[in-house]
Amino acid sequence: MKCECCNQTIKKETLIKKEVPILIGYLNKCFGYNNFEPINIGTKVYEFNNSYHFEMTLLNKTGKVIQKFYKDTLRPYITFI
Repeated sequence: MKCECCNQTIKKETLIKKEVPILIGYLNKCFGYNNFEPINIGTKVYEFNNSYHFEMTLLNKTGKVIQKFYKDTLRPYITFI
């Protein structure tokens, strides 16, 4: 089985519902952070460990970072599915 957000292989026997990121919606606002590509409207937002997350790509395209937010902070900027 593959993880939705990072495409890593997950062993079926290690899956527990709370341990898998769940796609909950898409950003409805752009965000910008120094040294990262802009995070655009429509970026996938996942819920994991009682917080919201989305992926950010470094400007030099050498890697990606998963940005974590408290639910109350990011909730206004998500279009939920």
